[in-house]
Amino acid sequence: METHFPKKTAFYACIPFFLHCFLLSTADLSFLNGHTGFLLTCASFAAMFALFAIGWVKDFPRWSLPAIGFCLLFSIYAMNVSVPFITKNLLGFWAWLPFLTTLIISIAIKPSFTPVKQLFNHIKTYPKLILLIFFGFVPMFCMMVLDEVSLSWVIPVMLFNTIVLTLGLFVFLTHPKRETRNLVFIGSCLIAVLVSSLIAVFLLEYSINI
Repeated sequence: METHFPKKTAFYACIPFFLHCFLLSTADLSFLNGHTGFLLTCASFAAMFALFAIGWVKDFPRWSLPAIGFCLLFSIYAMNVSVPFITKNLLGFWAWLPFLTTLIISIAIKPSFTPVKQLFNHIKTYPKLILLIFFGFVPMFCMMVLDEVSLSWVIPVMLFNTIVLTLGLFVFLTHPKRETRNLVFIGSCLIAVLVSSLIAVFLLEYSINI
């Protein structure tokens, strides 16, 4: 498996992740109506599902791994969510429809389970790649942490997280030294989660005191 990629390859590989973070950050802007915000949110999810499909076709190179964790964790999370424009009830197993559709399309393009075998071989060779797989869900997790916070704070914090996380992923994919890759990658995750958590705790505590 590749230890690091050329900057050009990593740049293109980071675009879907950046779009996911950016669209997720701006989906709840106050001047957007509910339907527009919903479409932006769906577009942010679609970027990661598209990255999953591309990863399958390419035998899951390292730059595609964040999409795996996102697609799986998002589907699990969405099972307990209701979408007002679709249904008043919880989505349940319908939440897996985007993932299953993406998987079917991926298999239709490349009818082979070699990508799955390659994925397990990659993880066996470099177990820390499991962290990269879960990395794809970090933006969504930060958004959930900020769920009760005012939009005037959510948007700048999420845009900050977009930059930090995308840079962390880019360095992880391009830097030749493993120790530096791991340090920057883990650091970007911790910064995003800690900033989101501290802002949420501070503002909620402040509002309670008022």
